[in-house]
Amino acid sequence: MPSKRKLFGVPNDLIDSYFATDKYCVQWYMADWLWNTARVLQCPEVTLDIMKQTHIPTEFNFHPFTYELAFLKQIVERNLIQHGFAEDFIIEAKIKVSIRPDSKKMTCLGWLLDKDNFKYETKPVTKESYEDDFDPFDTSLIKN
Repeated sequence: MPSKRKLFGVPNDLIDSYFATDKYCVQWYMADWLWNTARVLQCPEVTLDIMKQTHIPTEFNFHPFTYELAFLKQIVERNLIQHGFAEDFIIEAKIKVSIRPDSKKMTCLGWLLDKDNFKYETKPVTKESYEDDFDPFDTSLIKN
């Protein structure tokens, strides 16, 4: 039987990968896209549903957000295979991002839920948008 202990780091890996500086789309990083989209929509919270490949609220389901979800799902799948678990062992993988309206900071919580209803969670992780404000819905910026 594979050790569940080996999956505890995966939610942190998901957050780190999503906000990594190599996740650069057009002229901005994912933190910039997320913060600016939340600002324009006046949305205090966004949830990435990695296994279902969607965002809540669905207004975030556009490029670059949808593009990055596939990479996050691959991280989960690779970890399951690497540690000897069945590919369908994880039934839920999510990242909840709370946007702080008074700053460009975001608090992230990541978790996995397995078939045994066991939850692997992160502690709160703070990420920040550093670039100038922009309109993420400007169609001249968004490339499919």
